Amino acid sequence: MPDYSYSKIYKIWSPRTDKIYIGSTAQKHLSTRWAIHNYAYRQNLAFNSSVREIFEVGGARIKLIENYPCSCSMELRMRENHYIQTLPNVINKNRAYISKEDRKEEQKNMQYLRYTTDPEYREYKKQYYIKNRDKIKQYYRDNKEKMKEYNAEWRKKQKEKMQDYVKTQMQAKREQNEKVIENEKVEE
Repeated sequence: MPDYSYSKIYKIWSPRTDKIYIGSTAQKHLSTRWAIHNYAYRQNLAFNSSVREIFEVGGARIKLIENYPCSCSMELRMRENHYIQTLPNVINKNRAYISKEDRKEEQKNMQYLRYTTDPEYREYKKQYYIKNRDKIKQYYRDNKEKMKEYNAEWRKKQKEKMQDYVKTQMQAKREQNEKVIENEKVEE
């Protein structure tokens, strides 16, 4: 069982590229984690392809971003994910942490993608509907009110999400404009 009081967030970078990889570890010494990355790259093991990009340009290095003592891996992954989302030029292909809601949303999107791109799956769903048409129609008749309530609640949540998204986008744009104005003042 790892001792999360030693937890750290780090980046792997190279002076030959602007790309960075964000990682986390609960090992006492960052050099231990670095040795594992190096060994995995040299042995061509099932190695994270994001990190490989940096190793392949040469001069790869590791740098501590933050000591982050915490109580469990979920806290550590959430903090790592914060850096993945906020730092520029991050090449991590996977998020370190996904909430249950985000995971459900991602699964819905994947199912839709599969339905729209996989002809065999589309045919299977079509045959299933033809075979069970009466049961499906009966289910919708029996649950009409419940579905109305669910859809109304879903629309309300989507509206709130969109409002939050617009607010954060506007705030980010304001901050960006303030930085531009500040930089222009400095240049004058």
